[in-house]
Amino acid sequence: MHIPLLKAFPIVFHLSAYKKGSSVLNLAKLVSVSQKSVWLIKRKIQEAIGQSDSEAIDENQEARLRKVDGIILTHRQDEKNGLQSAKLLLRQVSKGKGRKRFIKSVEIVKSSVRTDCHLVGGRYVEEGKDILMWNFRNWLSGVHHHCADKYLKGYSDEFKFRFNHRFEEDKIWYILMERLINAKPYVYRRNAAKG
Repeated sequence: MHIPLLKAFPIVFHLSAYKKGSSVLNLAKLVSVSQKSVWLIKRKIQEAIGQSDSEAIDENQEARLRKVDGIILTHRQDEKNGLQSAKLLLRQVSKGKGRKRFIKSVEIVKSSVRTDCHLVGGRYVEEGKDILMWNFRNWLSGVHHHCADKYLKGYSDEFKFRFNHRFEEDKIWYILMERLINAKPYVYRRNAAKG
């Protein structure tokens, strides 16, 4: 994939500068490139964000199991309804002035992805509800509309990056560019044609 830097930099800027981010469709229209090109750049950004979390995870720190209910995952099985749920292991820390919350790590519980959504049944009674997971669900379905389950980790990394840098709006673009420069190259592999 070859995309001019004059197109790539605005994509990175809009992904970082907009408070909630931007969908691939909106960015493709804004920058006048194909949706596939924008999606590949977005995947590079998500991979770089995921790679660059250099802080070691304290194993003694409690990881809370949280459920994200009502997300749309593509490539679902026939017997599943339109909405699914997934479980995430969430580690949070409080630090700094005012004890602001930061996300230390988010891990997807693979066995929980693609389970039925309780919202479709007209009920949502869940133990340990977390406003942060509600924000993640609203961000994922509101801005991006849906995602494939294999990319859910990338979206959770992007959300974590946005949440942790929510008070650094003037520096977030520079932080993201530094992470992109220091990350391993993201290689997009096409399926080789079988002859």
